[in-house]
Amino acid sequence: MTSSPGPLAPSAESLPALADAVRDLADVLGARLAAGARQHTTVAAQRAVLRAIGVTGVGSTGRPLALDVVERLAATEPSLLASGIALPFAIAAHEYDLEPQQVATEIVEGHVDLAAEATLLSHRARSAPARALLDAWLSEADDRFDANAVARAELATMLGEPRLPCVGVEERTFDVRDASVRARHAVRRGADLVRVRIPRDGELRDDLGAIAPEDEWPVGSDAPAPTGSQRGLSMLRTALDEEGAIVGRAPRLGVRRVGLAAPEVAVVAGFERVDVVFVDPLEAIEQAAVDVDRALTDHAAADALLARTDVRLALGCGSSIAIEVGTDVDGSDHDPAATDRADPGHGAAVSGRSLALQALSRAFAIRAGFPPDRLDLAACPPFAAHPDRPMRPLVEVALRTLLFPGHRLVVEREIAEAVGPGLPGLVAA
Repeated sequence: MTSSPGPLAPSAESLPALADAVRDLADVLGARLAAGARQHTTVAAQRAVLRAIGVTGVGSTGRPLALDVVERLAATEPSLLASGIALPFAIAAHEYDLEPQQVATEIVEGHVDLAAEATLLSHRARSAPARALLDAWLSEADDRFDANAVARAELATMLGEPRLPCVGVEERTFDVRDASVRARHAVRRGADLVRVRIPRDGELRDDLGAIAPEDEWPVGSDAPAPTGSQRGLSMLRTALDEEGAIVGRAPRLGVRRVGLAAPEVAVVAGFERVDVVFVDPLEAIEQAAVDVDRALTDHAAADALLARTDVRLALGCGSSIAIEVGTDVDGSDHDPAATDRADPGHGAAVSGRSLALQALSRAFAIRAGFPPDRLDLAACPPFAAHPDRPMRPLVEVALRTLLFPGHRLVVEREIAEAVGPGLPGLVAA
């Protein structure tokens, strides 16, 4: 007596066809979502514009200057913010003969009203010079992106690209001076990549109503540079380059971004020669209850900005939201943290959701303009690593190898810690 495999137990021969179907479905939905996201903007996207044209650091309020400028406009003229802050900002700079940083400071201090400046857009004699000034600013940003791409290529030619698989460490020290020392030691011990975390941005902290200790940045001229700040990343990049010259290889710098600052992080990554940006586009939706449209619009803007650099993008598994979405195959609600460990059926359902969400994230990034050849993917969701099922990570990796051919896979630290000694190397291989 024989039986054919059901829809939840496909034959090995049918897996390639199923993989094609999953990619096709993800591409259709990803294209639709990316097209919708490109029709809108967000506070974070407008902050990124200001970052790109030269607004940096914190203002007199102790908060990021770009954030204060955009929030002031959002509170007074939200319709103007929706049409973009760049041109009114450029008109103010031209009218008062100020640099971008000076314009931003004058706006925060109440000396310049962008709403009033925007009324000049209808006057060609005044708007034309402002448009030319904005084009010049954006051209300077592109030149900086290009210069960093050239510098990266020259360094790699001189010292050699890190071998594959690339082994990285995460540095969580707050003060960049300490982080730089620790990063140098890590490179000497063989690390190919040093990753740092970008703290949650001020907008998200305000929404959550609480500040985690690692997110509270001291301000003032004598305050240390936080490792995840733009100034900190610049210092850390220099330390890694110097150490790379000593050890004879070019170590990579990675950032892990969270919160609502995806577009800003993209600009900073291009400016400070970050090599890899690690992100789970769905993380903020599940962990901070960020509106879905808002999160997707932020990520579409970030992906388009990163596409103009040579930075690699590493997408997570959608694991946090995968265990919260929907019900199990039997239609019952459950506690994913408990049932995934106890019931392989539940585990398969959650893994399927994670795989589908990752396929959607990949399709969304590509449709938003990010080059597929610079797109990396997490190899295994964290919840799949458990000592009671030590081989399951290999299955997760095999599925992603089949579903995402041509992409590099990233094995996170929690996978290595959960499955025990020996297996992480096999997973990486």
